[in-house]
Amino acid sequence: MTRAASLLVDIGNSRVKLGLWREGQLAATLACTHAQMMDAAAGQFDPLTALGTAAGRLDAAWAVSVGHARLNEALQAWCSAQGLALHWWLKDELPAGFVNAYRAPTLGADRLLAAIAAWAIAGRGNEALVIASFGTATTVDTVAAGRYEGGMIAPGIALMLDSLSAGTAHLPRVPAESLQLDARAKTTPEAIAAGVAAAQRGLIDQALQAARSATGCEPNLYVSGGAAVGAAGILPAHTLLPHAVLQGLGVVRDSAQR
Repeated sequence: MTRAASLLVDIGNSRVKLGLWREGQLAATLACTHAQMMDAAAGQFDPLTALGTAAGRLDAAWAVSVGHARLNEALQAWCSAQGLALHWWLKDELPAGFVNAYRAPTLGADRLLAAIAAWAIAGRGNEALVIASFGTATTVDTVAAGRYEGGMIAPGIALMLDSLSAGTAHLPRVPAESLQLDARAKTTPEAIAAGVAAAQRGLIDQALQAARSATGCEPNLYVSGGAAVGAAGILPAHTLLPHAVLQGLGVVRDSAQR
């Protein structure tokens, strides 16, 4: 008999991601918009139906949210109707061997969970890791020997491109897919694409160099976020984690069960 899975829920700034965590790994994932998730309040959104036959039996639900009260309430109501215990993850619930050195309580749960995911995938050892997430903002964080050291936050690719178009009289809006590293671009759109690409790549290079200098080790780069695939061409060698927040949520779920 297939073992029961835990439902994982990541309520982000613009999308809701669902995952099934079974036997230490993600068994299925699904992304939907906030509007779709709000249908849950009217009883029209069913994660089990959305995830299909892979869902099987559920033992609990684990969730993390950036603070959308109505979405949180809709999920809570759905879980209650299913008789399913819902656990909202707290940032002090960390897996054994992982330490959070961030000094402020405002650290985004998505940043911390992505760091936990990369650390677990890397083997939970002494490696130096850099985790870059490309979304509305671009965040770049460092983990060294299981210690989350903090990182950087900058405007994301789309925000950079939008600001140049909206904040100037004549610069065009360049598609994110056109990003390229070229310090001698020959047209204005190409120059914009090259400038934004260099700004994003510079964040990564700075973090890698800082980790290298601090640890004496060559850091591994992990990349996540909705814009990660589009950014891949301007990045050094890396490992893609398309569902890093869900992966991290699964890791802390397993740690809590031990």
